[in-house]
Amino acid sequence: MINQTFVLHCNKPAELRASSVAGSALPHSYQTTRLFSRSCLIPVLNSQSVFPLLTILVRLRLFTQTIPQHDSVWLCEWSKMQFPMDFDSDRIVELLAPFLGGRELGDKQLQSLRTYLDLLIRWNSKINLTAVRSPEEIITRHFGESLFAATQLFPEPVPNSVVDIGSGAGLPGIPIKIWNDAVELILIESNQKKGVFLREIARALNLKQVSVLSARAETSASRANVVTLRAVEHFEQVLPIARQLLALGGRLALLIGEAQTQVAHARLPDLNWQKPIPIPMSSGRVVLVGIS
Repeated sequence: MINQTFVLHCNKPAELRASSVAGSALPHSYQTTRLFSRSCLIPVLNSQSVFPLLTILVRLRLFTQTIPQHDSVWLCEWSKMQFPMDFDSDRIVELLAPFLGGRELGDKQLQSLRTYLDLLIRWNSKINLTAVRSPEEIITRHFGESLFAATQLFPEPVPNSVVDIGSGAGLPGIPIKIWNDAVELILIESNQKKGVFLREIARALNLKQVSVLSARAETSASRANVVTLRAVEHFEQVLPIARQLLALGGRLALLIGEAQTQVAHARLPDLNWQKPIPIPMSSGRVVLVGIS
């Protein structure tokens, strides 16, 4: 066993190694190709995306605890993954075009989506955030659908309050925030590990006015102008809870299958339900909005 605290150092541009020099700061530019551990030389990414990985490790305190000699096994698992940090921005624009209705994303928004994609794939190897593994499918099925809902709710970015129930991987809440940075966003996710992921995303993307509630939605005293639901368990039981979080005149936005619209109508008959809006490139999925 190694009984010392590890701090990461960068010898730009060739090496990244672990040492026991306490109190050193992490550099912000990682152009490294090798990571050294006590037990072996571990190949990692030749990519600028190394920094988010190291940030995650440090934030989880993996390097501030006693580390076994076989720590390289865990790190080698990460090194075998294919990271999409260099995923072409033009390709992201192309994939998202059907969902944006002619609207365009700015450079900052595209960079946020690239970082989000990168971290989502990294964390998904350890936490079950999504069954979708392909970067392009994540962009279309998750980011695209969420951004489509964002454009329907906020054709123009305006200050507003949003609560995302059962946020999971941050969908649709994080893409809504990327689209409309003026919103005040609360992500409700009872799973503690997923809550840690959501906080890391908010930190990595430098998102302001974003909070994560690691508890069940029924315990929340929040009221919001917009409440979102997507791919939640026990959909029928969650609907009344979502209704309670709506402010007067607020909108409940459901990203659901078309067959679930009748369930929503029957469960919450007091809402003024709008006509379902088909989600592009989906099989029978819609955005259904009810107004209180």
